Amino acid sequence: MITIAFSKKIYKDVPLPEYVDSRSGLYPAPLGRNAKASVITKIRQKYKFLGKFMAKALMDTRMIDMSFSIVFYKWILGQEETLNLEDLVHIDRNLYEQFKKLQSIVHIRDKLVSQNHLINKIHNKKRLKSKDDCQLENSP
Repeated sequence: MITIAFSKKIYKDVPLPEYVDSRSGLYPAPLGRNAKASVITKIRQKYKFLGKFMAKALMDTRMIDMSFSIVFYKWILGQEETLNLEDLVHIDRNLYEQFKKLQSIVHIRDKLVSQNHLINKIHNKKRLKSKDDCQLENSP
């Protein structure tokens, strides 16, 4: 039986190189537009096998020790539109942290640009004052 043989390989103490163990779970890896047809066919076969394996486990009411990422579940359920930057933490924590740092740098930059705009506005108003300290109108 396929499920028994597959389970024996999964539950061995020594991790095999052909199996993946990820703390963040398994998630879909996008294929490039120029991916070869043979590669796509091979990946489809793996997904088909995985689907059959999971269906068989459900029918036999067996628990499968196979974790998928939250992003994968959203993808399977057709909820891609709900994905955002916060979901990246479930795939790659380091990449997520780098994006958050970059986001904070952009926020600081925007704040500085806004402050600089106000400073320039104040500076321009000061230049418009005449000798007798009367405010001159700056017409656009």
